[in-house]
Amino acid sequence: MSAEPGHGRVGELRRGAGVVADLLAIEGETDDLPAFASWELEPATVTALDRLSVGDPVLRWSVLAAAAAVVLRRLGATVAVPVLTGEPLEARASVLLTPPPGAGFGAWVDEVRVAAAAACSPGGTEFPEGRAPLAVGRTAAASVVLDLDDTWLCAESAEAPAYQLEYFVDGVAAVLRDGLADSGVPLAFLGVLDERMRRPALTEFTRPCPGAA
Repeated sequence: MSAEPGHGRVGELRRGAGVVADLLAIEGETDDLPAFASWELEPATVTALDRLSVGDPVLRWSVLAAAAAVVLRRLGATVAVPVLTGEPLEARASVLLTPPPGAGFGAWVDEVRVAAAAACSPGGTEFPEGRAPLAVGRTAAASVVLDLDDTWLCAESAEAPAYQLEYFVDGVAAVLRDGLADSGVPLAFLGVLDERMRRPALTEFTRPCPGAA
């Protein structure tokens, strides 16, 4: 599977966390105020998200996690990236995500949902019944936290610069817009970057991993 529970996979978790921290410029403790970025989703995206998630918080979280993983892959994550979920923050479960470029967005969301449920169950982590933020980074504290309410997508971090948060949020919003508009669209064709950068990004995104058959 391309999305797998993170339990017992310490090496992969560490590699993925390090890659994400580098991509999002998470540098370490800082005395500055947390950086914050937000994006208001288009009405059509909100409607499609509500229709797909059907009031299920795990499925809604999975849509957000699926989009975030695609953006991180586009930014250069060549290993599985860990996404944290559950409450409390100190006991979050980690899900390792590696988006398959040829898969449709809807199928990828289903894969993430199954992996999230599996990651929460063995450790006794309960998935929140309401809104469920997710975190990417080294730890729950040293991370970027994404939250999705009825219409706004928000990102916050005490250790990542504002420009990186804005870039990340813009990309996630674009994936949500295009992926929810057409759940069958291959992940490699979701609009994350502008047209000038699209061709080089697609070339890198679809390149086989070393050692792949």
